[in-house]
Amino acid sequence: MGFQELPDQFSKAIGFQVEITGAAGAGETDGSWKAVRGGGLRFAENAGVTVGQDKFAQNSLGMREWEDITIIGPVTKSRKDMLTWYLDTVKGEDWRRNVSIIIMNYDGGELYRYNYMDCFLTAYSLTPLDAENEVECEETVEMCVGYCENFFSK
Repeated sequence: MGFQELPDQFSKAIGFQVEITGAAGAGETDGSWKAVRGGGLRFAENAGVTVGQDKFAQNSLGMREWEDITIIGPVTKSRKDMLTWYLDTVKGEDWRRNVSIIIMNYDGGELYRYNYMDCFLTAYSLTPLDAENEVECEETVEMCVGYCENFFSK
């Protein structure tokens, strides 16, 4: 799939799902998320290398880095996957997870899937508990991406 096809394809999107290794499935209540942001690729232009001095000089794209991913979702009494991930990180065991962001089609099928590999937590927080207002308790999970195995392909 070429870049010129992406805007047309994503205009058909209606929502997203998130799959995380070792967590509740994307279709389950405890696996649902309200918002996701990040995960894009950035190139550090000034870190590139130029090979050759003539009209055939080649420039590299420079250093590449993935933007952190942030996901936000409601807390339920059975939802404990992200807290388990956090505790695994603190203990130094099994602290990397693979995360897939799945773009959903109008018919409920999968339109596209981004597979982010070797992600690790950089922040975890809960909505402050306040007995005076009726705000839904949400968890916010921020993670650093190791790499994405299929960002440019379909």
